[in-house]
Amino acid sequence: MHLDTSLTEHPLSIPPKPVLLRNHILAKTYGTAHTDNNMGESQALTMSLNTSPLQAPVIFLLDSKVVLLQVFLYFHPQSQTIRHHLLKHMHTTSIHHYSELSQALQQHWPDPTSRPAQATYSDQIPISVQTQFEDLLTTLAQQIGNNTIATLNQDSATTPEETQDSTYTNSTIGLRIGHHLFLHIHSHQLTNFGRIRTKTIDGVQVKITPRPNLALALANTWADRAASRMAQTLLEALPHFLLADISHPPMQTLQYIFQHRA
Repeated sequence: MHLDTSLTEHPLSIPPKPVLLRNHILAKTYGTAHTDNNMGESQALTMSLNTSPLQAPVIFLLDSKVVLLQVFLYFHPQSQTIRHHLLKHMHTTSIHHYSELSQALQQHWPDPTSRPAQATYSDQIPISVQTQFEDLLTTLAQQIGNNTIATLNQDSATTPEETQDSTYTNSTIGLRIGHHLFLHIHSHQLTNFGRIRTKTIDGVQVKITPRPNLALALANTWADRAASRMAQTLLEALPHFLLADISHPPMQTLQYIFQHRA
């Protein structure tokens, strides 16, 4: 996205441009279950974390609230509320992908309970860009609504269990960690060509406003369309890219049990 104070338009009103596209083909099944959207979103976030530098401003867009909950759980391992929400939606075969996601988060934030005070901007990031990004996040919070983005306290070392349980509510759709934002966004809000969808009300064509704004909806559309087109092309040209069924990795299961249930 454009983060330049010399621009006459707000960054959220300018269409984003794709710079790097990465594609990963999942196996047809993991363990006893077929691959689902949550597995794909978890793998995509893992790849994004492994690609994005910690000292640069980043917005991670997720169209899976289960994966957003997994991020919350990493930073709030004692929260029974988050566990309760996850148990409703996540089956056991997603544990493998959650373990990989936890490892990617751990590379950026080795100690999830200490809070990310170390997540500072790189010296190569201009002050003007930092200011513009803070303004962007403020505008985004206003568009989404109050109390929808949770912010980790970067000063306290350990958060009590009752505070961890009060962090996430049903209206929460984002988690901010310094200059990083994990945001849930609904997919397929725009057409395949990135245009605003319409619906007919009483014989009149009415535009469906994308949420939270057109810029982020376009960014999400870029990812959806690129993944779809690349996957179709690869599978038609190279059938051996189709992965066989993968049994549930036992070490990942043990890791999850020791880290989150022991």
